Amino acid sequence: MIITDKDWIIQFLSGKHCDFNGRVYEDILFYDDDEMEKCHDHIQWIFPLHEKSNHATNYPIINKEIVEECKKIPEICENISSAIRRMESFYGFDSVDREKQKIWCKDFDHNLLRITRIIRSSRIFGLEDEADDFYLSSKDAGDYFSICDFSKEYWKKARYEDIYSPLR
Repeated sequence: MIITDKDWIIQFLSGKHCDFNGRVYEDILFYDDDEMEKCHDHIQWIFPLHEKSNHATNYPIINKEIVEECKKIPEICENISSAIRRMESFYGFDSVDREKQKIWCKDFDHNLLRITRIIRSSRIFGLEDEADDFYLSSKDAGDYFSICDFSKEYWKKARYEDIYSPLR
């Protein structure tokens, strides 16, 4: 089920409402790395986008009206910033941990798609500096492990192209 209800999405992003699995925003941020890797719907909840996902069944879809309302609520921006920091740790960006990075930094890994989502969602919510840092760290890891240019090109588009245009 796709969630488009503005109030529900805002309540979830602000940490006051749970998702379909009974998780509040903070619960997801406390996943250990194994849970973060194995769970395949959390990323759509903590980094929502305006377009459908092919990798989750129940998740929110946002629009410009929802985003503008969210930007007025400090808890939402703080939660998304916290999620970015959590994902930086998960991906080994916070300390340039090449051992952590080599786990996911390979062609066709689902984390490459997650990175695109994180960059785009961060930008949608106005966190341009965080999106830029995440993009640069992703690119650094991608270059170091020689992942395909196709993935790195999606990250670049997510970082620099219009956030509401489809990535092609």
